[in-house]
Amino acid sequence: MTGCGASLTNMDESIRGAVRFGEGSKVEICEIGVVTIASKNHDHKVLSEVYYIPSLKCNIVSLG
Repeated sequence: MTGCGASLTNMDESIRGAVRFGEGSKVEICEIGVVTIASKNHDHKVLSEVYYIPSLKCNIVSLG
């Protein structure tokens, strides 16, 4: 999840929904997209299906 829409590519605006956090707060999902991250050794990692949530103040990566 990210609050920075500029970091997303291949955005799909048809995705809607909400995410509920552990303390009970709920935020709306506006879009879904792809984020590409450059690592220290100049490789690129791709995170797909990243939710764009404008109200987020920091990025969240959840590994399942």
